[in-house]
Amino acid sequence: DNMIHISKTKGLPKNLQFPEQEKSKAIIGSTRYPTFGSRAGKVDINSYSQPFGYSELPLFVLAHNGNITNIPPTGKTYESDAEYIAEVLGKALHQFKDIEHAVEETMSVLDGAYAIVGLYEDYLFGFRDPYGIRPLSFGENQYLQVFSSESYVLNAMGLHKTEDVKPGELIIIEVVSNGDY
Repeated sequence: DNMIHISKTKGLPKNLQFPEQEKSKAIIGSTRYPTFGSRAGKVDINSYSQPFGYSELPLFVLAHNGNITNIPPTGKTYESDAEYIAEVLGKALHQFKDIEHAVEETMSVLDGAYAIVGLYEDYLFGFRDPYGIRPLSFGENQYLQVFSSESYVLNAMGLHKTEDVKPGELIIIEVVSNGDY
């Protein structure tokens, strides 16, 4: 329906609830704990778990693996460094309307280790920090294109054409539905 739906849960991915009739052209997810902010006593996982979007861009969402070390003290409290990245990248996408320029701008702002996957309009994208500290692999076959921080996931999915995303590299894939996921 040309919209992004976000579902979050504690525990295992199998605990996520999707409407029976929901079909998707692309899916991103994160099963990693947040690396920033305090979750002590918090029960609202939406405030700190991934993925995150940006309010000015209804067709944008991202998830990240890593740790950002230069989040500025702006007066705003971020519950997750992924929330901060979504804001920085979201503002850049809003300004440039182009993934390559927006990621270039975002990478010039972020310090730390990160591997990021996201959806923007009709594109799936993934990129790594310039030093390649966090892993990010890409695999594909005739039906699927998949990013994963664990390369063995790609092999388990039968995606034998795989590669590591190079440090500082951005891969952009136009999302074309070959069926329902």
